[in-house]
Amino acid sequence: MSATTCAMSDAVTRLSDLGSTPDRVAQTLFEAGVRGYPGSSVACPVAKWLNQVSPDGEWIVSSSESHCVGSGPAVLINPPPVSAFVDLFDGGKYTDLYPDDYDHALFLAGV
Repeated sequence: MSATTCAMSDAVTRLSDLGSTPDRVAQTLFEAGVRGYPGSSVACPVAKWLNQVSPDGEWIVSSSESHCVGSGPAVLINPPPVSAFVDLFDGGKYTDLYPDDYDHALFLAGV
């Protein structure tokens, strides 16, 4: 496997290990020091975490899928707790995972 090929089996395991509930996923990300921006597929905490633990490609995350763009783009279906976490995070829950410079009111206003 080349350095730019996504390590998919590793990523599947890591996504599953994030937690069995959305709250546990949030706690795992918080304990890892990961912060991110709601509504951003590249700056989502899950994408940032995947880029740290599986840096073989660039990770892009939606609520349903995680995409790795490397020499061989690949798509993973997110485990249900990860999907639920992304939806809840984008909806305004888990604000302790927002970066210090983030203003949710501006996000809601579309600014």
